[in-house]
Amino acid sequence: SHSLLGPDIANSTHFVDIGGGSDAFCIEVCKNSPDMKVSIFKLADVCPIAEEFIAKANMSSQVDAIPGDMFNDDVFHQADCYGFGNVIHDWSDESNKALLEKAYKSLAETNVKVALLEMLVAEDLKSTTGAASGLNLVMDK
Repeated sequence: SHSLLGPDIANSTHFVDIGGGSDAFCIEVCKNSPDMKVSIFKLADVCPIAEEFIAKANMSSQVDAIPGDMFNDDVFHQADCYGFGNVIHDWSDESNKALLEKAYKSLAETNVKVALLEMLVAEDLKSTTGAASGLNLVMDK
């Protein structure tokens, strides 16, 4: 059903989560999307932790961890959809531009996507807690 990714990404067959966070998002995506392959692109030192988490969830047939460095690798592992979940807000405009250009350059073909999943918050915590909102943006190629 691809419900966690939304209809814009429903036809993706290989989703690569750049950064990966806790890996929980990718595991849940696959539980809800049994035909989708998901790879978590993260630093080599933390891939064994991700693989352990994936194995405990019995999702090793659908989810894997790909070692890499989002800033220093020339391209990302080829896929038809890249996701940046709570990554973009951490870096400068120049770094973000480089990441998004790399994602676009790495995409497999046409009818592919780059998805940004970010939490929008105010400068002060008091304003944020009452009305935090999210940004979900999908760019097509």
